[in-house]
Amino acid sequence: MLSTVKNTALYTYYLSHLWKSTQSANRQKAAILMYHGVTDQMINLWTQVHIDNFKNQMKHIKENCNPISLTELVQARTEKKVLPEYSVCITFDDGFRNNFTTAYPVLKEYNIPATIFVTTSFIDKTGRYDGYIWTDYILMLLIDSSETNFSDTAIGITNASLNTLDEKICLKEQITAFLKSKSSEEKERYITNLKNKLKVSEIDHSHPVCSSMTWEEVQKISADPLITIGAHTVNHPILSQIEATEIDEEIIGSKMILEQKLNRKITLFAYPNGRPQDYNQKAIATAQNHFDAAISTIEGLSPYDDDHYQLKRIPVGNDTKLWQFKLHLAGIYESIKSGSAS
Repeated sequence: MLSTVKNTALYTYYLSHLWKSTQSANRQKAAILMYHGVTDQMINLWTQVHIDNFKNQMKHIKENCNPISLTELVQARTEKKVLPEYSVCITFDDGFRNNFTTAYPVLKEYNIPATIFVTTSFIDKTGRYDGYIWTDYILMLLIDSSETNFSDTAIGITNASLNTLDEKICLKEQITAFLKSKSSEEKERYITNLKNKLKVSEIDHSHPVCSSMTWEEVQKISADPLITIGAHTVNHPILSQIEATEIDEEIIGSKMILEQKLNRKITLFAYPNGRPQDYNQKAIATAQNHFDAAISTIEGLSPYDDDHYQLKRIPVGNDTKLWQFKLHLAGIYESIKSGSAS
């Protein structure tokens, strides 16, 4: 995260309009944006962008860029064709229900295509974590717990308050950051112990922010040519932390389930979590054998010669202001951020 001082300097730079020369120089590079959910609630959860911000972002793209589908981008590069200048692709990860109820109507309004990468157990309501992505399962445990404080010396947390939703979201971020470096077995063991520690016997599946689409909704939204469905594994594991056979089961399995449910070929894949340390050569090879392209969460614009199986993306969260959004699209924000390691 950029410091307040650096963000202030960046905003001053934005106001100067000098950044537009860099935007022009990067006009042949595509911007692949990564969203998760869009909500009409005021909630301080990074993955859930407020609808007003999302509308402003889509309006800016429609008026100033060339929105194309990720399939169009991959096809153009495969066929050595030049993309339109200032091309932008919209992507969503996981398959939240608000992709259908809240984001989709905005995309329709502005006629902007998007790709939704679906974690199939999230839709099925199956898997190890009551049908949730494991990170959201942790949040649900915290939300449903009647405990008022939490301590864990392994993470360096002492008597953290659990009285408000914001406090629970903050704690969830600390716990998930800690677990992302752990093996699948260690993570599962920790979450099981966490459930006992928080004294949660049953998860309330009605919470609107963390709920998934149903298969009927996935089928309905995928019938619109504006929307492409991609694979995002079965259970959303960090692929570098599981065995080679499990990698195949997760990647190929999600493709097969989606193709059976939607009766169409699935050609795009997104690595869960998606940082370079979160997938390995085995995962890349499996993606190469079964998909036309795969995308990561490595930050930046996507140049013409970008690896089709490690395409870069620009993350958009609930704290992304419109001026920051514009600098992201121009290719400035990522370069400054990557050089700011703090």
